[in-house]
Amino acid sequence: MVEGRLVSLYPPSHSVLTCRLWLDKLPTDDCLYRFGFHLASRCNVCEASSESVDHLFLKCPFAATLWETVFFVFQRRVSADTWISFFNQIMFVSFSAQIWILWRAAIHAVV
Repeated sequence: MVEGRLVSLYPPSHSVLTCRLWLDKLPTDDCLYRFGFHLASRCNVCEASSESVDHLFLKCPFAATLWETVFFVFQRRVSADTWISFFNQIMFVSFSAQIWILWRAAIHAVV
């Protein structure tokens, strides 16, 4: 597939979100804490844990169910303790839509 055509298959919002996730630049509570903003942290999706990239995109029950479903469909098994090790096991473009779904769920849970 021609590179330009591949890029046009994915909305820029998905690509930007995935890049910010990879660079650890999402405004999660743990990231804001590192910049001096001390907030009471909790996941807006499950309300059971503190909000971090690893929790939102890997360990939250909503995220875990999404990834289990994806891997069941593709008959793959991936295990990782951190988002970075998980990300290193999967393809960047293949799962940007799932990342977008999880982020939107976290944002809409706040409203």
